[in-house]
Amino acid sequence: VIGNLEGPITSNPSTSVNTIIGSPENYRFTFPTSTPDLLFRHNFRAVNIGNNHILNFDGPGLISTQSSLTAVGIAYFGGIKGDEPVYRTDTPHAKLSFISYNQFGGQSPESVAQLISAERLAARTVIVYTHWGNEYAAPTAAMQSTATLFAHSGAALIIGTHPHIVLSHEQIGDVPVYYSLGNFIFD
Repeated sequence: VIGNLEGPITSNPSTSVNTIIGSPENYRFTFPTSTPDLLFRHNFRAVNIGNNHILNFDGPGLISTQSSLTAVGIAYFGGIKGDEPVYRTDTPHAKLSFISYNQFGGQSPESVAQLISAERLAARTVIVYTHWGNEYAAPTAAMQSTATLFAHSGAALIIGTHPHIVLSHEQIGDVPVYYSLGNFIFD
């Protein structure tokens, strides 16, 4: 099981509790230190941390998240520009590589496309987990262009997050593209 972890795991108290809805403080997230154990018990084995909230508690929050996940055996991929690991796992049926594209502070689409191509050339099935677009809005032309670039670079599947709602999907050649799966749990 893999998901998008939309915020850091820290021992800091929540700054969004009791704030005014819509204020900047209302959208500054942290997850409690019990989150990794809970995720592991529910069979999560990797999470995408390439999103617009992973730095809500700055660099220390990111480091806390990474070490907390590693301590319980949950891998992570994505992050911020220059720190975006790929998650690789081999199943009996496929060698999988999970790559993150974070429109809000990650590497450029072209850099991610090069990474996709390299993983594909290594005979791996590449799944791209994107954090892109506008909240509560239809896919943009930029999202569709980026999806096309990723599909042509060797992605086998593109899964989108960030808009908070389920968006349309399409096939680009043989590549399924889900522009946004919506939220599983939010706030």
